[in-house]
Amino acid sequence: MPKESELPKVQTYTLKDGSVRTYTKPKLLDFVTKLPRNFINTNKDFVAKDHAYYLGGAVAATLILLPFDQKLIDNSRELGER
Repeated sequence: MPKESELPKVQTYTLKDGSVRTYTKPKLLDFVTKLPRNFINTNKDFVAKDHAYYLGGAVAATLILLPFDQKLIDNSRELGER
């Protein structure tokens, strides 16, 4: 039987709909070892069909603001200097 210090530490959250989420404490270098998988999964989610409206909205907002970008930057700097 493993010692208590060897058991993974977990934190459990219960959501309003009654579902339970359990998260284990990450190891020291998990962010490095899981980086490739997280990058791939993020890119898959980014282009998922159910996210198409959000992606389209972000692209449209970018295209709309692009011509006004330098003017917005200049105005914000001027405001900051005051």
